[in-house]
Amino acid sequence: MANRTNLFANDLFIRFTAREPAALGQLMESYFPVLCKYAENFLGDSSLAKDIVQEVFIKLWQYKGSFEGADNLKAFLFQSTRNGCLNMQRNRQRSDAKHVNAARSSARESQSVD
Repeated sequence: MANRTNLFANDLFIRFTAREPAALGQLMESYFPVLCKYAENFLGDSSLAKDIVQEVFIKLWQYKGSFEGADNLKAFLFQSTRNGCLNMQRNRQRSDAKHVNAARSSARESQSVD
């Protein structure tokens, strides 16, 4: 069974590196649910997780480099998903900090006016 899975992964990898759109579709069918669950563990939000994973597949299709094998492609997917989640968390924290600072400034200004 593992041998058949490896053959499928290698065939899919070869077809993807040949830039077959159908291969991208099959990669998405295989990895999208797993990557969404992985992202959801970071973010706690399934909608944001799906957005991140969709972006990962767009980046994958636009990627001009090459992969040494199917395992490297899989690693790219998981690493890109992880990085997307970390970027989302970082941006969220920055946005939250800006809102807190704006609220504090507004509170200080209203106190000084009083």
